[in-house]
Amino acid sequence: MRRFQLAALLLASPAAAGLFGGAPAPTAARLDILDSGFSPRTLILPSGRKVRITVANKTSRAAEFESFSLHREQIVAPGGEIPVFVGPLKAGRYDFFDDFSRGRTGEIVASTATAAGKP
Repeated sequence: MRRFQLAALLLASPAAAGLFGGAPAPTAARLDILDSGFSPRTLILPSGRKVRITVANKTSRAAEFESFSLHREQIVAPGGEIPVFVGPLKAGRYDFFDDFSRGRTGEIVASTATAAGKP
């Protein structure tokens, strides 16, 4: 019985998902909202992969991560963080902005070179 339980536990693990054709974990990225704007202003991501972007609001006011091209709109509390999942993206440029402060803008560049592990 213990062998069966151990085998079931191993097969249910996240590592086993990669071995048996499960979806890989999303790529992670970070985007900070500062008084001066987004940092980095240009976020380079791999194309063809799902990406989890942690958006952190480092200001004392609420901010809104918004992108028409990514179909995303989420409010970030002052000092808070939110996850934003995007992709898989086609190679190209995707604009985003803070809807509460239109001067804060940035872009995501999805690149096939990044997807292949090249800088």
